[in-house]
Amino acid sequence: MINSYLKIAFRNMKRYKVYSFINITGLAIGMAWPLDYVLMRQWLQNFAYRVSIQPWIFLSSAAAALFIALLTISFHVLKAALADPVDSLRYE
Repeated sequence: MINSYLKIAFRNMKRYKVYSFINITGLAIGMAWPLDYVLMRQWLQNFAYRVSIQPWIFLSSAAAALFIALLTISFHVLKAALADPVDSLRYE
């Protein structure tokens, strides 16, 4: 019974933590893209050779940020799920 409860608790914890981190990271990416575009365009205008800003730059940075966020939250969820509940209750 306790084993099934821990599996359900782990599944719910994983689901809610991952969704909240994806939402926060997506919001941060959405807020940063316009500012990054303006700053990059102004910086690139100072060079003699003109280079256009490609959308894949923004998409790859968003993918890297989401990957790092998912990797981080997965590590913390696994650490919390594998912790012994008796040890945490002992110190409370």
